[in-house]
Amino acid sequence: MRIALWVYIILAGFVCCSCKKNPVFNKPEPKQSSSFPASQATSLESVSILDESICYSSFIQSAPLSESTARTFESSTGQRFMLQGHVLKELSHDEDSRMSVGVVAHLGEEVFQSGGIERYLAFFKKEKVEFIIVLGGVGRHKTQIMQFIKRLLSLQVPVGVLMGYESCRADYIEALQALEKKNPVLLSLEQVRLLSFDDVEFISMPGIHDASQSHCMRPPHCVLNDTEIKDTDAFLKTHPAWHTRTLIGLVPPLQSGSMALDLNDRDGVHWGSGPLLQLIQTHHIRYGLWGASQSVWAHATSLDGTRLIPENQAYESFHLSSGVSNVPSGQPQDAKSTHGTALVVHFKQKQASYSVIHLPHR
Repeated sequence: MRIALWVYIILAGFVCCSCKKNPVFNKPEPKQSSSFPASQATSLESVSILDESICYSSFIQSAPLSESTARTFESSTGQRFMLQGHVLKELSHDEDSRMSVGVVAHLGEEVFQSGGIERYLAFFKKEKVEFIIVLGGVGRHKTQIMQFIKRLLSLQVPVGVLMGYESCRADYIEALQALEKKNPVLLSLEQVRLLSFDDVEFISMPGIHDASQSHCMRPPHCVLNDTEIKDTDAFLKTHPAWHTRTLIGLVPPLQSGSMALDLNDRDGVHWGSGPLLQLIQTHHIRYGLWGASQSVWAHATSLDGTRLIPENQAYESFHLSSGVSNVPSGQPQDAKSTHGTALVVHFKQKQASYSVIHLPHR
């Protein structure tokens, strides 16, 4: 018995030594590679999301950054901001309790060639917007994406961008990385999730409804999922709102009425997000700005989609479709013969209204 035990010990030691010497038993751990070249790697405070398995910056999982890693900048309106991880915070303060926000979506070559983008920018400047939101549709390829966003950056106010169905994800990331170097006011709403302005707080909900509808499949587009909504819900439970809270996203909440933003006119199906609706109801979020509505025209409804909210009238709650800022040729036009729309949302104390600008028929 003792002899057998000693034989076992000797053999075990031999195998152990062999493991150390034999590379087959001592393979190094494979290095995790990014979906993009290493030269594009970025830190947490950057605008880009490089790993295709990470589609948004998590409120819960993002590591806190020290003050030394925070980035501060100033807009053309004199507002001062600090960007730290997934949070943008306005450092300046005023007493007017109001804020104007410009909204565009689904830009295209025609709106630039026709001078329509200049009309949108003049409208935003006239309305004294402090923040521009792009709800998808910033071009398909890197050069086009950079061209579109550069024009919006010319007002030198913070510009928050969500990637929509049209953009190729790799091109979108490269374009934002290149522009961010010289434009601190540019914000990716996949990365910057909480935007706390002096009078209004915005929370971005990145992700599209159906990845199969996107133009570029490699790497795949991010889809708004339950994990993201649960993550946001957990954050909101521990962070009470100090200002008017507004959601920004591409996928609207599930609605039920005939005016609904999520109503598919072809089959009568409502395709909005049920968990997102529950999040809105649980936390009493009164406003939502959505970019993937079925309609090409900018309009607002009640949360359930049963009531149309008219322009230029203050309401305590509404959910708004951005419409399309560049309606392609051949699409049916409305009574105003518009070829695209942009809008401004005016927040004042605990109410908000919106105004729409239409590009005339050419």
